Amino acid sequence: MPARLSVIIPSHNRADLLRLCLASVLRYAPADVEVVVVDDGSPDGAVSEAAGAFPGVRVLRRERQS
Repeated sequence: MPARLSVIIPSHNRADLLRLCLASVLRYAPADVEVVVVDDGSPDGAVSEAAGAFPGVRVLRRERQS
C-alpha cells in the first residue's frame, strides 16, 4: 500500500540542518509517512550519510548539483 504522505527534502552541503529537519519531520509525521532526501550533489557525501542515519528515510543522490 502506498504511503498516505510523502515528504521530499532537497539538501546540499548542510547535513547539520538536514539532521534537524529530519528529526522534526519524523517526530511529528504520521507512522506511514514516506521521507525521501535528495542529496543535490554534495561533494563529500555528508548529506547522504546524515540522512542514512534515520531509519526508514530513503536517499536519492545526484552526482551534480542542479
